[in-house]
Amino acid sequence: MNRALMDTLRSAVGMVIPVWFPTHLTSQQIQESLLSTLDDCDHYLPWHHIVLAVDGDERSYQIARDLQAACQQRHSTTFDIIYQAENCGKGSAVSLGVQWFLEKEGLTYLTIRDADGDHALNDLPTLFRLAHHVQAAEQTDTLIIIGRRNQTHRALGFIRGEFEALLNRVLVEAVRFALARHQMILKSQYFSLSAEYPDIHSGYKLYSRHVCELMVRQPWEHPPWVAGEIYRYGVEAVPFIEGALAGGIVGEVTRLTGEPRFTGHNAFARSETNGSVILWTFLRLGIGPSQAAAILDNHISRPTLWTDPQGREALLQLRRYVLERLYQAAQQPAAPPDVKTGAYF
Repeated sequence: MNRALMDTLRSAVGMVIPVWFPTHLTSQQIQESLLSTLDDCDHYLPWHHIVLAVDGDERSYQIARDLQAACQQRHSTTFDIIYQAENCGKGSAVSLGVQWFLEKEGLTYLTIRDADGDHALNDLPTLFRLAHHVQAAEQTDTLIIIGRRNQTHRALGFIRGEFEALLNRVLVEAVRFALARHQMILKSQYFSLSAEYPDIHSGYKLYSRHVCELMVRQPWEHPPWVAGEIYRYGVEAVPFIEGALAGGIVGEVTRLTGEPRFTGHNAFARSETNGSVILWTFLRLGIGPSQAAAILDNHISRPTLWTDPQGREALLQLRRYVLERLYQAAQQPAAPPDVKTGAYF
């Protein structure tokens, strides 16, 4: 990256690091993970452009405060910390970080990086370079730049990787359907050439300020069908949907990907968890049960998970979870139709 673009990155980008660690980790492991996430951040961004949003994890909050004090002593400046006492999910922590970002004048992009050491800091200039290019080429301030993983299943495990692939397919098709009703097109020329669908559920992203505003403009819940769990599981889906509805452009660059040392998101291997994100998407986009069934059936039999009897039942359970609630929301008594899949010759 040339010096002028690097100077722009330093002056224009903020960083939110959501923080929550499983209870089985030791305090030393948490400290080492936070240190590896923060290490060399000041080579790319001023410390006051960075915030740790701690989600109901008092032990991590105390460790973060110690690191904050050490940073202040060493550099005469330091990062911010936001702490919410109740654990409400990554989406809630990110939302608090986004509000912190929007109060900062002059910042035009926000990057989200996880605290588990998976998101390499030196990928940030590549994300920003694509954002700078797309903004100039398309003359838009509504951008979502994704740090795409090179092998999702290896990073997540087979079942969760299969569910994420399904989520990405369904979300993109739902957005295309919703935009078509308004004679709009989801531009895909900035998607990665390595896959048909973008890696929406990668946690390493760069958002333009306008997308950040859309992300927190209204509550995420759609009661009674989708409650606060959307803040726990919908943190990647919500900004994608909101940005795409506003005519935003999605771009991808391949980032470094490692096998995680730990995860706090095993629930993403469950049908109901993934179903709640899809249900929120259909409700937000105003897609009724018959159209939703068609979108689901376009993709539900394509994952390799479908070829395993238990995997097929998990996918059908997801389908039932979504469609039953959509019929109830539409006040239609009909039961979900049987799944329709093609014959393979």
